Amino acid sequence: MTKFYYGKKGKLVRDKIPATHTADGHKLGVRRIDRAELASAILGKVPEELAELTAAYKMGDEKAEKKEIVDLKTLIDAYIAARGFNPADIEAVAQQKITTRGGFAEGYWIDWIDLKDNSADGQRLLKKFRREPEKYVEEGNEN
Repeated sequence: MTKFYYGKKGKLVRDKIPATHTADGHKLGVRRIDRAELASAILGKVPEELAELTAAYKMGDEKAEKKEIVDLKTLIDAYIAARGFNPADIEAVAQQKITTRGGFAEGYWIDWIDLKDNSADGQRLLKKFRREPEKYVEEGNEN
């Protein structure tokens, strides 16, 4: 037998994977993790699945895209459960956010904003943008 390690710290896998590997005659170093560790592991797994979705999209592989979307949705559902959140509460927050701020379906893209500095909202955005210079580049500070 040849042993492989799942990275340096192991890897979160779907619930039926250990049984499948065992049924195929493989030996595993497997353990169940608690809810707090599971939530953290899910957050670590999301970028991996998002990268796989991105790769499928770039290859034009719709079948693979759909599988990766399912993986991301499954991770989100597992995160909600691991954190002990009520799915109905999450849906209510989602509906409220969509009602007040909209969704992403219409595809608006902002390249820049010229803030009205003397307004309350302009001041709020000015503070927010200056707190996050890695996300928002102020004109004259492009370097």
